[in-house]
Amino acid sequence: MNEVDRLPRGRDLLGWIRLIQRRSPRGWSVMITPQEIRIDNFHGPLHVHPPRDRGDPEPIRERSMDAVREIVRRHAEARGTVRFEELLEELR
Repeated sequence: MNEVDRLPRGRDLLGWIRLIQRRSPRGWSVMITPQEIRIDNFHGPLHVHPPRDRGDPEPIRERSMDAVREIVRRHAEARGTVRFEELLEELR
């Protein structure tokens, strides 16, 4: 599994994992850093962009941005990190 070393604790919702949300007229996205995982619907149906150089975007079931953020938050809190393959299964 691809895990990232912990970073110093900040003011983030999940300690060292930062969730960044964006809305625009074209859609929305949730970015998970430092893993560089992005979930968005800017250019087509809802899908997950894996970390760099790990393949093409994977389609997932349609949900609201708040529902996706909650799934990611629960995943990270339960594991203390974000594991892309496990998160992808939870989002499908």
